[in-house]
Amino acid sequence: MGNFFRSCNEPEDSADTQQNKQQQQQKQKQTRQLTQNEKSVIELKQTRDKMRHQRLRFEAQIQATEKEIENLIKNDKRDKAKFVFKQKQLYEKYLSTSEDKAMVIDKMIREVQQAEMDKDITDVMKNANQFLKDVQKTVNPEELQDVFLDLQEDDQNQEMMNEMFAQYGVNEDYQDEFNQLEAQVVGEQMEQVEKPQVDNDLLQQQQYQKDMEKQQQDYQNQMEKEQQKNAQQQEQQQNNKNLDLDEMLA
Repeated sequence: MGNFFRSCNEPEDSADTQQNKQQQQQKQKQTRQLTQNEKSVIELKQTRDKMRHQRLRFEAQIQATEKEIENLIKNDKRDKAKFVFKQKQLYEKYLSTSEDKAMVIDKMIREVQQAEMDKDITDVMKNANQFLKDVQKTVNPEELQDVFLDLQEDDQNQEMMNEMFAQYGVNEDYQDEFNQLEAQVVGEQMEQVEKPQVDNDLLQQQQYQKDMEKQQQDYQNQMEKEQQKNAQQQEQQQNNKNLDLDEMLA
């Protein structure tokens, strides 16, 4: 197999080198052609701009002659007005011819640009087609068949190894064991979930008992304070009565 890949790579390298040279030559040639196309387009656009200025000049001259004709007619200079009118017609003819030429130039600019695009597309398709031909030349059907046979042999050897491992106790029926393990894990998770819940309930109950005991203790303390206060008041009242009685007897 190593000889096959080495034999395949050598023609491919030479084909790639030749392809690169052809692409570089084509690129250089294409660069020169593109420069000529760009030059043609630039010259056409410059000519179009010149003709545009020329049309503007003709339009200005036509407007000037129209005003001059009106003034001459008003001043009763008919002969000179006719002469200026002929000049106006000549300017109009020049203007019409200039517009026709401008349309032709615009059409040529579009055609040159379209031809350049068509050439680029053709060159790309030609290079791609040549590349496919070069690649197909490097592919040897017989050697490719040998590769497929080697791959098929490797697959067969792998299947034989799998069968041998299966004969020596490799257990593929793992579903029951997996189900037991899954049930064990789920049970442990449930215990972990239920235990905190039980602990929380117990803590809440203990806290409730403590609160009740505290409330009862507070109530008893308050009652004892009230009883002591009442006893002191009764004792004070009794003392006051005794003092009053002693004063009366005296």
